[in-house]
Amino acid sequence: MTMTMATAASPRPRRTVVVGVPRPTAAVAVLAAVVVAAAGGGGVYAKLASARPAACTLSEFACSSSSSTADEDDDDANTAAAAVRCVQSIKYCDGRRDCPDGSDEPHYCTPCNRTYYGDVGKTYEFELHRPKPDKLPFVCFIKLVAPGHHLGDLIQVTLDSFTIGRFASYTNAGCPDGDLHITESDRPAVSGGWCGTSWAPAHYYSETNSITLLVRLYTLSSLDNTGYNFDFRLGYKMLNRNRAVVRYGEQKMFAKVNESFHMGDLMEGTYCSRIFSNCDKKRCVLQSPNYPGLYPRNLTCYYAIRQHTIPYGQQALISITQPYSRLVSIKTDRTNPEGADPKPVERKDWSKCDNVPDFVTVYDGYTTRDPILLRFCGSGETVPVTTSSGPELLVQFSTSPYGTLMYPFGPLHGFQLQVQVHFVDIESIKYTKNKRCEFWIRNTGRGWLHAPYHSLPENTTCWYHLQATPAGVAAAGYPVDRESGSGPRYKVWVSVLKFYVTGPQTRDCTTNLMVWDGNSSCHPFCDSRNASSSEYQHNNSMLLANYCPGQTPRSCDHFLLTRQQRPCTLSESFLSTSRSLTVQLNIQHATALRPVSFKALYEFVDLHQDGSSWPETGSMCSRIFRRPTHSPSSTIAIRSPKNVFFYGRGGNKNLSCVFRLEGQPGDVAKVTILTIGSGDRSCYSRLNKDRGTLQCVGDIGSSLSVLDEVNGPKTMLVPRHCLCSTNTSLLPYTFVTLGSKASMVWDVFNMNSTEDFRLHYFEATVQFVRREVVPKRCEVKSNLLTGPGGHFTFHSHHNTTCESHFVILTQQKYTNSYLYAKLPGLAMPDSSHAVPNNTQHVHCPTNNRFIVHAGDTVHTVVCPDPYYTVEVFSDGWHTRDVMSNSSRDIVIEFIPIDPGSYTVSWIQLSSRIRADGPYCHSQCPELDACINESLWCDGVEHCPSGYDESFGYCMHLLYTHLVYSIALTVAIIIVAVSSGLTILWFRRFRSASSAAAGCRSPSAKSAETEAVVSARDVVY
Repeated sequence: MTMTMATAASPRPRRTVVVGVPRPTAAVAVLAAVVVAAAGGGGVYAKLASARPAACTLSEFACSSSSSTADEDDDDANTAAAAVRCVQSIKYCDGRRDCPDGSDEPHYCTPCNRTYYGDVGKTYEFELHRPKPDKLPFVCFIKLVAPGHHLGDLIQVTLDSFTIGRFASYTNAGCPDGDLHITESDRPAVSGGWCGTSWAPAHYYSETNSITLLVRLYTLSSLDNTGYNFDFRLGYKMLNRNRAVVRYGEQKMFAKVNESFHMGDLMEGTYCSRIFSNCDKKRCVLQSPNYPGLYPRNLTCYYAIRQHTIPYGQQALISITQPYSRLVSIKTDRTNPEGADPKPVERKDWSKCDNVPDFVTVYDGYTTRDPILLRFCGSGETVPVTTSSGPELLVQFSTSPYGTLMYPFGPLHGFQLQVQVHFVDIESIKYTKNKRCEFWIRNTGRGWLHAPYHSLPENTTCWYHLQATPAGVAAAGYPVDRESGSGPRYKVWVSVLKFYVTGPQTRDCTTNLMVWDGNSSCHPFCDSRNASSSEYQHNNSMLLANYCPGQTPRSCDHFLLTRQQRPCTLSESFLSTSRSLTVQLNIQHATALRPVSFKALYEFVDLHQDGSSWPETGSMCSRIFRRPTHSPSSTIAIRSPKNVFFYGRGGNKNLSCVFRLEGQPGDVAKVTILTIGSGDRSCYSRLNKDRGTLQCVGDIGSSLSVLDEVNGPKTMLVPRHCLCSTNTSLLPYTFVTLGSKASMVWDVFNMNSTEDFRLHYFEATVQFVRREVVPKRCEVKSNLLTGPGGHFTFHSHHNTTCESHFVILTQQKYTNSYLYAKLPGLAMPDSSHAVPNNTQHVHCPTNNRFIVHAGDTVHTVVCPDPYYTVEVFSDGWHTRDVMSNSSRDIVIEFIPIDPGSYTVSWIQLSSRIRADGPYCHSQCPELDACINESLWCDGVEHCPSGYDESFGYCMHLLYTHLVYSIALTVAIIIVAVSSGLTILWFRRFRSASSAAAGCRSPSAKSAETEAVVSARDVVY
């Protein structure tokens, strides 16, 4: 990276400065004077500079006289000013005569103990020659000042060649022969320094406008074939603050977003400790002192970050990171004591930084007593995201008292860390409370389990206690378990979707995820990670699973890929036996370096259902509601089940629940539908005028049907109302059943893996009341007709107020027998209890209606019309399913409104079993069925085509009967004559027998006539 602060000028010519040091006795006095001068901020030189002619700047030295031919008239100021000769101050005492009079090279001069300035953009350099042995100890102060404007604001120092003494240790007596020490103005003095030999140039960037370099050499010695232990050559350059983009960021005047860095507020009385606040509104950056150059030695810097402004209901989390590895370079011990080759550049963490000189420590809080989230040193790698558990974070940077420039650092030194602020819900499990990783989840809903979003220190155990707590139970403390004797109302369902530990996968299971059946806890401290699986028993709980890195005993990971694929099954998840379940996460390594990622879906399964179980239907969700004996008029709640395993998300694709209502004889049920939901089904309810009930229009894949019970040989449920969720303007909707028994059928079909009781639901109330007394002619009539066939007539009069008439056509035996009815009218498909969209409407000339019910599938509304005919067959006729248990009865309901009279005919059918010919002689070819022989040629057409009364077939039967009658008569006469001739004395007995035979024939005819008359009932 090209750094503005680190740029150097073109190659500079080397200048050798011979330093002359006074005698040792005088050196102490000189050193004291220099120290006083340095502490005074260059006051001595400032006075000299103020006395110089105005033609020379602070970065220049004014020669004593211009030349031998200069005009010496003091009154001519212009001439004197023009004659002044100025040279760069860095040339003072450089061993060359730059002034004509040689005033820049006085006797016993030295570049030390002086203050230097420079113009922005220029590079100045000089070299200190090694002192003579009799001039030791050697002490040299070099002060560099950047007063501003064209003289710069900051100072860049480049150590081109550096050898001072030898480096022995980072701690005590690390530089016994001498060192280099750099101090900043307006900063507390710190000890420590650099020594040894550098292998490459090193840069130092000031934070203030004035720095002082102190070079000390106590012992001069020769190195093995490399010269002496002193070689010091540096260059300096003045910089403008607005060009220091690496440290301060880009400062654009008209930019919409401020891209400059917020460096924090320096703590008073400290060298480098800073306070940061409300970094959500600023671009906060943490930097080592004098970044991106060499940082001072023997320092401990604290960077305290705190978020004061937090939105209501949220918690602030603070993160630090550095995604660019080149911006982090912290000194490490890269040699062995014998001085072997350096180790590869790498970032070190935790215990690896215990024996290194410099390191960074991150605390989860505002003090060093808080848990440590990360400790790192070295360079070459990025700094992972490290996040606090609250609105405070502390970063500590420690450096050793002594250091060496022996090995190249790279283009940058120190570190730069970015700060980010995140806000999470204060009631979520995304962060730990009070530094304790324990969460109590008490509700009856569903959600996600995951590791906290912030970093966790090493050897941390997180507990997730899942306890079903219905609404109304206090959330504080431990809720009371209100489980009935039949079992818990709630169970906990957990599906582990992912468990992954970053980093090398080891065989040990010190970092693991455990699932417990029951309430498992460990207070106040515990460490069960090294125990065997048989010992994992806490509070009578049982271990369900133990996930180790790289092992997935039971996982529903496919749910993360697509939620539409399939739901999680019980074989891929865990279901508790009580209302409690515990998930335990054990972490060995800090998650800042080895993040632990796990994701689990939990849900509290509500097993409660209203009413009593009704297993007759074969559905686990069917219930029966009876009139309560203790409070007959009380209101009963009926709600759809909330058991997730009944729905698509629990693995069930279709659901059908029957809610049976049973009152006492003489009761009716008053039902009120409060709410209903049908998910994404395109369906709405409307009031059908033909039926006077609600009907569903559209997709009835999720709907509620109300059926009245009609009692016959087999009970038949007659659909009345149909409701779905789109049209809510009709709710609440109240109706009364026709009798004491009714059923509510709730069907949900073709559910996918995301649908559950939150999308498909209903809620209703029922109250059993006594039936109102109505006039006799308005009572609902229910006629039960049986036999081979017949016909009946419906009548309606003026001012009819009756609701409906029922006629039930049934048969005594169901084996291979079905019913067929023929009504005068026209079918109205748009008036059924459930119709598809855009159903064609049929115009009806009358307000009267027939509603025909055949089994469980046929429910047709018929408009009475003598010009049309509607044929109805029993359920199962077309499939010939003789083993079906469904009712084969036909129920005809007549709704009288307008005057009218309508005749309905019906017959009992039997199937033709033989395919090569008729099985019976009395058949209806158009129906491909047989009818009862008593209906054949009885003068009434029963077959739709009238085949049973055809002339040809009936005459054939009449001729056959005549032949048989004549033959029988002749035989009787012969027998009578023979008997009279042979047995004369039996005459009286024979006459009595003839009289008895004459009486039997009329009685048979009377019985047949009576059967025919009874089949022609007329229902009023």
